[in-house]
Amino acid sequence: MHTSSHPMWRVVFEHVDEARALVNRQCSHLESWQIMSYTIAMCFLVMWFRRMNRSDKPFIHRMRSSVYSIIRSLPWVKRRVKADLERARKEIEEEVHQCDQKRDFYKFLPEHPLAGEELLSEARQYAAMGERRYMEHYDPRTRNQDLSLCAKIYDLFSHSDPHRSDAFPGARKMEAEILRMSLSMFHGGAEACGVVAGGGTEVTLLACLDSIKGKKWVGFLYNAEKETGGRGGLRMTGEQALPQ
Repeated sequence: MHTSSHPMWRVVFEHVDEARALVNRQCSHLESWQIMSYTIAMCFLVMWFRRMNRSDKPFIHRMRSSVYSIIRSLPWVKRRVKADLERARKEIEEEVHQCDQKRDFYKFLPEHPLAGEELLSEARQYAAMGERRYMEHYDPRTRNQDLSLCAKIYDLFSHSDPHRSDAFPGARKMEAEILRMSLSMFHGGAEACGVVAGGGTEVTLLACLDSIKGKKWVGFLYNAEKETGGRGGLRMTGEQALPQ
């Protein structure tokens, strides 16, 4: 039997036709370009709401970010932000390069190889840029001896790669001994482990990464006067497993 002859389908088609006629009456005073513009705007609005609902941030934060983004897109605000960023860039550049008087940088490999004396001359210029304040903490009686010993050790291991333990087992052994001596200072057990890093920032990032992977957190409290008698420091307060 044909679907149009069925009473239920006939009622559905009548309601659809009434809705079509109602939409045509409401849009009869609009031109074609207006209908097209409203349709595109409605599509973008729906996409914006869908993107807002997919975000993990609270709704208030999402609305605040959207309003802030709209304000920043205004021409006069954009010019003000651009001027502030340019001023900040110049201040950072001046602060970073305040010891570099020449402001001349190598951007490409030299056409001809540099001799050893030329390389040493360049290195001396770079070393003269900064004030070697860390040398003030050395004992004048043992400073030369210490620097000479460090230079000899560096000469032995300057081309080693700790990541290639098969090719440089000596560097791997030294790192393992450094770790074990450091862990022993903090009463680390047989299961304690670590890694040798090149600086304090790298150590902090590695500790954060290990904390995230292990789903644990360690709380630290800082109280310069009470806990350390004015010297400042960190005090571990506890360790707790995060919920799975």
